[in-house]
Amino acid sequence: MDKTVPATDAPALGFSLQVQLDKGQTRQIVFQSFVPLNADVGEINATMDKVMDAAERQIKKLRLEDLRRDARDLERQLKFSAEDMVRIDEQNRAEFEQKIPGRGFKLSAPQRSQREAAVTNAKRGQEMLAETRKLIHDLESELN
Repeated sequence: MDKTVPATDAPALGFSLQVQLDKGQTRQIVFQSFVPLNADVGEINATMDKVMDAAERQIKKLRLEDLRRDARDLERQLKFSAEDMVRIDEQNRAEFEQKIPGRGFKLSAPQRSQREAAVTNAKRGQEMLAETRKLIHDLESELN
């Protein structure tokens, strides 16, 4: 006895959508759904729109994870940068006082340049952290 179902007797039209979740193309998700076989194009599109909304939510959730990781990394970098600046300042002060005791501490031109570059980098890092935190806040608002 033949148990195959003729295509016209199929109860629904199934479909799958494979969605790339990240730009690095390392994470994917496959959504499967169906519509009644007699669904019109509008019903099919509405169902696909719902699936794509779900996919976009997953993309945002992964983006939020990435942004939180980036924020933690930036915070760590800023902490280390601040500690390095203090250490370098103390080292420069000690070297100066060893060479010229009793005079007021003054950075040499290369040391000033190095310190200004470090301060500029720290400011950029703080700006990047502020931007990342804003993106996190915006995404959290969208997802809630």
